[in-house]
Amino acid sequence: MGPSVPRKPNRVRYLAAFCVGGIVLLSIVAWFAFPYFSFAEQFRRSKPALDAYAARVAAPGSSALAKPPARLGYFSVEKVEPLPHGFLFESDFGGMFDWNGIAYSTEPLPRYDEDAAGKVKQVFTPIEGNWYEVFRP
Repeated sequence: MGPSVPRKPNRVRYLAAFCVGGIVLLSIVAWFAFPYFSFAEQFRRSKPALDAYAARVAAPGSSALAKPPARLGYFSVEKVEPLPHGFLFESDFGGMFDWNGIAYSTEPLPRYDEDAAGKVKQVFTPIEGNWYEVFRP
């Protein structure tokens, strides 16, 4: 018989199995939870609050743009800007360094909003009805 190889204590094996199992379980939970936190799902769940705010903004003599709420449904409201036929607000749903927002307009918005030099200032992507996702490069 040759030299015996020392066996690892059972504690280490159990700890390793527990960690691997925990990572697998967390991955499975994240896989099934993602649709709940996707932009489309957040928008769907926030739509009643968004529509109510749009109605307040459209009301005659409204001051809703002057004092916007801190949140509209699942979206935080950083700042609100008027549009010729609606409004847009900056939100936190995009990346850390990206300017993303949501716009409401009763008139169709162009896909690209360009300045006089032809540089794209913002991009409007239709979501549903009068609602648009806004990205500023």
